[in-house]
Amino acid sequence: MKHNNPLLGAAALGALLLAHTGCELKQHDEKPPGKAPPALLQLNAGCANGDLGKRSKLYNDGTLKNAADAFQVHFNAWVDGSNKDITGTAVPLLVDKLKDLRDNMTPKPVALMVHYGLDEDRFAPVFQFMELSADGAHAVPVGDQYVAVNGELVLPGVAGPSAKDLMDNYASGIRIRRTIDTTWSSAILAPTDYPDPLGEWFRFPLELDRLVAENGGDDMALVLTCISEPLCYSAAAAFAPGQGEEYRHLIAWHVAHGNQPQLGNDDLDAPQPDDKLYLQRAVDLGHLCPPRCR
Repeated sequence: MKHNNPLLGAAALGALLLAHTGCELKQHDEKPPGKAPPALLQLNAGCANGDLGKRSKLYNDGTLKNAADAFQVHFNAWVDGSNKDITGTAVPLLVDKLKDLRDNMTPKPVALMVHYGLDEDRFAPVFQFMELSADGAHAVPVGDQYVAVNGELVLPGVAGPSAKDLMDNYASGIRIRRTIDTTWSSAILAPTDYPDPLGEWFRFPLELDRLVAENGGDDMALVLTCISEPLCYSAAAAFAPGQGEEYRHLIAWHVAHGNQPQLGNDDLDAPQPDDKLYLQRAVDLGHLCPPRCR
């Protein structure tokens, strides 16, 4: 999966969706946030210019559970002719093991790609490190693809599904209730529709690294959690004005020490001590591209 410049017109975006291409890093534009963003993303009336692009949202223990519950309500896996609840929607990665793997790579990765995958009814993401492109403008998935086993990133086992099989299973087997009604549909992949994400990527500097640093301690794991919320799609990048909110597959990360999540339940708008924005928080700071390119 390659990631190219997202500043594209409608025709080019359609081609990107079919080719699984994606997003710009924009590392130089980012500054450390000074305070917590609002607890809820503010969407424009009618969704004409709503939530398109990079998310920036924090969760406490209660709001993360709500978003994780929404995922279970709105996403199923089609297995053996029927809908099944998706299992394994919280995936821990041991911080020490992840750091060892990352530090032994040259050049050092700048981001982590999470390709969505399914192994029957189990969420089975495929991970891939990302480096800067030659011109330094884009994040590009490179090298081996990994799966998580007992908190470590390992190459897919000979006896298990391949990385491609896991991703193909997701694309063909995911079932979505896009609104509050009872209708289930398959993932939309056609470029003329409102495409569903097949993955999301997260930068190490100021995001995953900062989350770890602000929740430091022993026996640490970064825990990936499948969540869902209704998102709007913008008139930009060929999406029609007024496209309503639909539930989409998102990811939040939090830190756990051992099996104990480091999540508080205080006011998300309250100032954090020492400007530790991610202290006892889960964060969704991912780039969904496609389809939320800009």
